[in-house]
Amino acid sequence: MRRNIQQTDDVMNLKTITISTIHGRTEVRGQALAGILWACLATILGGCPAGPTYQRHTPICSTTADCPGQDICSLDGYCYVRVPSNMKVAVELVPKQTVKDGGDDLVQIEFPPAEVATDENGVLTLTYPDPVHLTGTVTVTGSSIEQFGYASFDTKVTLWRPSRIPGRPRVSYTTTIGFEVTNPTNSPDQGVAFDVPVPPGTGYAARISPLGYFEDVFPPTMLTDLSLTKDSLLSVTFGQPDQFRTVTGQAVDAMGQPTEGVRAYLVDGDGNRISTKSAPSSANGQFAFSAPNESGTFTLVLEPDSQDTVLPKLSFPIELLADPGTEMALGTFSYPVLRNPCEYQYRALGSSTSGIQEPVAGALALFHANITTEQGQATYETMATANTDGMLTATLFPGTNTDGITYDVTVLPPVDSPYGLSTKTVDVSQCNGVGPDILLAPRVSLSGTVYSDLGGTAPNVLVTARPSLSFSPELASFLDAQGYSMSTTTTQHGHFNLKLDPGIYDLELTPPTGAQLPNWVVTNLDIGDQTATPPMNVTIPTPAVLIGRVVTTAFKPLH
Repeated sequence: MRRNIQQTDDVMNLKTITISTIHGRTEVRGQALAGILWACLATILGGCPAGPTYQRHTPICSTTADCPGQDICSLDGYCYVRVPSNMKVAVELVPKQTVKDGGDDLVQIEFPPAEVATDENGVLTLTYPDPVHLTGTVTVTGSSIEQFGYASFDTKVTLWRPSRIPGRPRVSYTTTIGFEVTNPTNSPDQGVAFDVPVPPGTGYAARISPLGYFEDVFPPTMLTDLSLTKDSLLSVTFGQPDQFRTVTGQAVDAMGQPTEGVRAYLVDGDGNRISTKSAPSSANGQFAFSAPNESGTFTLVLEPDSQDTVLPKLSFPIELLADPGTEMALGTFSYPVLRNPCEYQYRALGSSTSGIQEPVAGALALFHANITTEQGQATYETMATANTDGMLTATLFPGTNTDGITYDVTVLPPVDSPYGLSTKTVDVSQCNGVGPDILLAPRVSLSGTVYSDLGGTAPNVLVTARPSLSFSPELASFLDAQGYSMSTTTTQHGHFNLKLDPGIYDLELTPPTGAQLPNWVVTNLDIGDQTATPPMNVTIPTPAVLIGRVVTTAFKPLH
């Protein structure tokens, strides 16, 4: 099994924890009540005791002494296998929302495996650290006040750092504050206060950025390698000339003619935009934007202003040197040699096992091409939706007779369609307007039964199939943006049936609340191009129980 652990989609309040085994793929939720927590884990590691099987009808224990062997009595009155000592466990405490408790903000806290250890009685104690606060003000000053006279806008303050649990996404802490600029009463000393509570630690990064219209007026403030081991202050001022510079350039086509309707901006190595976006380039191709007065290697992005502007998206590496108060001219950036775009038509047809073909109305198609240029990299993407005849109409750039442009095409049918996702490449060389049909094979029927290791089948379990990393990053991003997944709920007898596209999936099993079963994930499930897979049986393993408590730094129970 892979070691990366996906976060559950549940929004958990403070009295809920997520416990993840590092060796396997199981996530289970427990409860923290009056400073006591418990959670079930699946005994999935080699050497872990299997434990007895219980039929869960009524509570059967009041203390651990009522349970056989080394089993432990949970807070709900059932005997469970004790968490084995060789099972690596990580814990998250995630508030549903920021709340106050004794004057302190409660924020998401992570406990990596090295900090999760039980005593000789198998009881875990977690000490909830006192959060530290990054506080400060955001101010608008200088000519910006005179320029806008009166304006109100929101500013987002975001802090993040890498997760302390292997395989987890980074952890972010965000607040949004309202801001108001009024001329002439505001002075440079006025500002709006912010307060972001975070767990004490190092390696934080921060981004303070206006939202809405003013996102294109003031560049965001970016900070890295912040040490927040105690309460800290930070003041941010938008509009100070020495903090940013004007960056200019020109966009031209392959013949050197100005390109109108292009917006430009800078991103850092992580893909974060660090500048404003320019206004659409003028008739002479000129663009200008504001960027932080910093040194470093960044990426200049040129993209069309709207979907009505048919142009590729360009990326160019840029080296900047800090030079306060100066304007920096980047020069001219050329689009690759491209013929005029043409409208092409492709038809999405479902092909049944009997050979009958029918239109797949409502199918969504993504056309993606990578085009290498002398200065950088160009990408072009467009989408089309099939009409009732299955016809897809896309505006594409053709190549030449000897050097066509290759497009990766992904066709995603509606969720209720009997036909599956299709991916193929098409070579566009002539502006002939008609392309080959795109055939969609029937979706594969995946059926099976979910059992509980506690005995019997498992009804009302949510079964969700999600594409795994076997999909290309571009395709995975596209599917994620479309909310692509297939799910169903097991019947009273534990049966399920899904219609899936051929591919490799992770099958997530989410038992209903109160089932005393852990969440379970079957990884790397290969769904071939056959019409149906053999019925599969999935057993949610015997849970083990972890019992403990959450205390404050003063060793008081955290309610």
